[in-house]
Amino acid sequence: MRMYRENGFPVTSVRPSHTYGERSVPVGVHGDNGSFQVLKRMLEGKPVIVPGDGTSLWTITFNEDFAEGFLGLMGNPHAIGEAFQITNDESLTWNQIYGIVADCLGVELKAYHVASEFLAAVGPYDFTGSLIGDKNCFRAIYVISDIWQGFGWGSIVYLATIAGISPELYEAARIDGANKFRQIWHVTLPGMRPTIVTMFILAMGGLMSIGWEKAFLLQTPLTYETSDIISTFVYRKGFEDANYSYSTAVGLFNSVINLILVTTANRLSRKFNETSLW
Repeated sequence: MRMYRENGFPVTSVRPSHTYGERSVPVGVHGDNGSFQVLKRMLEGKPVIVPGDGTSLWTITFNEDFAEGFLGLMGNPHAIGEAFQITNDESLTWNQIYGIVADCLGVELKAYHVASEFLAAVGPYDFTGSLIGDKNCFRAIYVISDIWQGFGWGSIVYLATIAGISPELYEAARIDGANKFRQIWHVTLPGMRPTIVTMFILAMGGLMSIGWEKAFLLQTPLTYETSDIISTFVYRKGFEDANYSYSTAVGLFNSVINLILVTTANRLSRKFNETSLW
């Protein structure tokens, strides 16, 4: 979408829900042999893995229904620069989905519930993508990816700050008998304090406005409970519901809170550390 906004590159984003068909049964967890091995286990009276506690809502869409919506977007000039999500209008829990499958097979469901976070973290299979619609996974995925995203920039800033500390201070500390830990505590950290304070004040200013692009791209209607933030809420109310006055008021309130936070952080920093942005 950024390429469309900046360079006019014709693109349409289409996000399907969990699709199923004659060759794929809508189950959350299966092995290398595909979803039908889950049905085989059901027929044999064996337990099958159900993500989480089975109460998370999930939307499944028949592949032919998705194809109809997708064909309507192909070659459609009105779809250029837009993002669409083609889903069914009904959401079911994992317990209901597995129960329906078991009823179709005429067997009793023997569910074995396993936390989605555990499935995504261990095992030879990558369940992160398939379970990203699970509301219980969103926070962990967002936080870990955000740390990874900002690690490089933070490293550059703090390494540059450390490189600017005078070597004579370390030499004086060594002469006074300071070990490595003491040098870090009495020389490195005090030298980094202005940068740390500045980064903290800037972070406080954006506390209520975390980047909405990643949250918007990761979230689905199934994960609104844990993934919805103020920025995505304002976007949805303004552009999807056309409630411009309400979304403007929420956005303005958010900006005022950010201003109060950054001003308070700057004032406290100037009072206690004598370091501030203004």
